[in-house]
Amino acid sequence: MARALPEQAKQGVLQPPTGDGFLTINGQQWPLAPTAQFRNRQNLLVLPIQIQDPVEVVYLPDTSGAIYRVWMLTPSEASVSRPR
Repeated sequence: MARALPEQAKQGVLQPPTGDGFLTINGQQWPLAPTAQFRNRQNLLVLPIQIQDPVEVVYLPDTSGAIYRVWMLTPSEASVSRPR
């Protein structure tokens, strides 16, 4: 079953989070929102510390520019072209 990912979400490669309150996506550092949610390929909530390898994601920043939603992509989802 395909997930309905937000059209406005940007795509990138997330490096494993270091626990310092920032995320590195496509080589750029972003602040992490206190209410951030990470979803794995099965659409289950996961903790950022569980991400051990670089992973293709789509993400949404909040109005202050902090990342508050992250979806890890399946290979078929990653093949869809999105803004980076």
